[in-house]
Amino acid sequence: MKKFDLKPGESDIRVVATTKAGFLQAALEGAFAVGGIDFAKMTEDGTPPATDRERHFTVEAADFTQILIALLNEALKLAAEKKEAYAGLRLALITDKKVEGDFLGQGGLKLKKEIKTAACSPEGVHKNQLGYWEANIEFRV
Repeated sequence: MKKFDLKPGESDIRVVATTKAGFLQAALEGAFAVGGIDFAKMTEDGTPPATDRERHFTVEAADFTQILIALLNEALKLAAEKKEAYAGLRLALITDKKVEGDFLGQGGLKLKKEIKTAACSPEGVHKNQLGYWEANIEFRV
């Protein structure tokens, strides 16, 4: 299970997932939903959108919360530079201090709202009472 909740008209999301990989995927999807691209509505048959762009990344940080923020900021920076949007991740490595893989996306897309940075609530990424990974993420537009 992985999901993000986006409140209409706001620029923050709540992400919940059973795994760290699913958590990063849902957070990435949420970032681009805040920016104005809804990949779920881009295909009529309900299948994930085709990807024609792959951008390799390596992110290292002191803890998983900082990994999350660095990953989102890297995806948003690359998307703006390359005029792309990312719907997925292919992870080659995931630890508490390092994540490596590829952003999977589509070229020729531009966010409707420019997102400057991502930030996590003071609680950071944590496990909730059900044992799911959870965090609130704010995007500064």
